[in-house]
Amino acid sequence: MTKVTGTTLVNAMLEAAAGELADLGVRREGRALVVDGERGDRLTVLADRRAAPAGTASFHTEVQRYLLPFTASNRREPLSAVRGTPYRDGEAFLWDRVLAPNAWPPGIWGVTAETLDTRTAEFVAALRPALVGTWLPLLPRAALHAALRDTSKPLPAHDGGRRIGELMCVIEDATPADRERLADFLEGRGDAELAAWVRIAFDQRL
Repeated sequence: MTKVTGTTLVNAMLEAAAGELADLGVRREGRALVVDGERGDRLTVLADRRAAPAGTASFHTEVQRYLLPFTASNRREPLSAVRGTPYRDGEAFLWDRVLAPNAWPPGIWGVTAETLDTRTAEFVAALRPALVGTWLPLLPRAALHAALRDTSKPLPAHDGGRRIGELMCVIEDATPADRERLADFLEGRGDAELAAWVRIAFDQRL
């Protein structure tokens, strides 16, 4: 008989959820569910495992909205060096958790072989409205930019900062002259590191 491990349980849950949510563009990639956005952006649903007894799995579910220029600016690398590389934990521009219902500890997903089907159904039932109502509408850059500019409404998650997010949503459409003026402006306000990145962001040689 095949030994049931926490990894086996999480993999089974993610695989089933990917199938149930495929109509939303969701696919499984390792320990995450992903939806690809434009220009290398990505939405990720990560199962962040916790310690658990043998034969059980325990994890947080975190939705992460990656914005490629934001990641490149944090790495201080050109867009060409970042595009196509794996995103790392902590590099998302927006992020928040999808909480498990009636869980103890609160919000944490716990699953065993006996509860796999039930918990998977609950997982999909919690994730689908979160994706449809909140996260997928923010995947297009124009929509994210509009949400960032509308300061009358709070963002639906933790974020990397409205001002920097607005810049990163549009920087790929800026002309070289506009980027140079931006770099001068950033230097003038004392943000030399970001100004230096703006100047190398589109350098294909680096």
